[in-house]
Amino acid sequence: EKNDIASCYYNGYGVERDLKKAVEWWTKAAEQGYSVAQNNLGLCYIFGEGVRKNYKKAFDWFIKAAEQGYCEAQNNLACCYERGDGVKKNYQKAFELFTKAAEQGVVCSQFRLAKYYRKGRGVEQNHAKAAEWFQKAAEQGHGLAQFYLGVCFEEGAGVEKDNEKAAKWYIKAAEQGVVEAQFNIAMFYLFGNGVKKSQAKCVKWLTKAAEQGDEKAQYNLAELVKSKSSSN
Repeated sequence: EKNDIASCYYNGYGVERDLKKAVEWWTKAAEQGYSVAQNNLGLCYIFGEGVRKNYKKAFDWFIKAAEQGYCEAQNNLACCYERGDGVKKNYQKAFELFTKAAEQGVVCSQFRLAKYYRKGRGVEQNHAKAAEWFQKAAEQGHGLAQFYLGVCFEEGAGVEKDNEKAAKWYIKAAEQGVVEAQFNIAMFYLFGNGVKKSQAKCVKWLTKAAEQGDEKAQYNLAELVKSKSSSN
């Protein structure tokens, strides 16, 4: 109930939005051991909402919630260990916590875990495991995971090389606005990798990437326009 009151103040449901009051109520609920409130309070301390930013306090509340098995708090605690917020950086601890949260379906943990396996950060490098976790996050609609899964299929990293599958995931990521995917799928259309060659589609995706400030896309787009006008 205290957590619900806090949420009402935080979101301005039925009352005027008041972050300080939200923090007061979350503190009451958190002190009674309610894991969701502990996690929410930790986030308030991370972002300085209703309280002054305090990474150490955030870390302490995340630990309490994570120890109760609350997956969102495990993810947030992992981020603290990754960035060194309120605690000394520790990639192994971050890896362990991302694993716990990822196994409970937390999509951003699945993505972070995949990157840890890809880079060999906090764990031995394992491209097959990286691809497996990118796939789980990608299937939940995580744009960057979709892009990285495309990269795995293009490189044959941890999966069998497959340009058609790479193209499929690049398109999904590109449609979500992931600029690297927009550039990559443009190149696939230009050379007919995994998709039917199409200069129109190539230009479409290069334009989208260029509009987001991607320099490679801007350069390639200019070159395509130049070659088109010189061939006319």
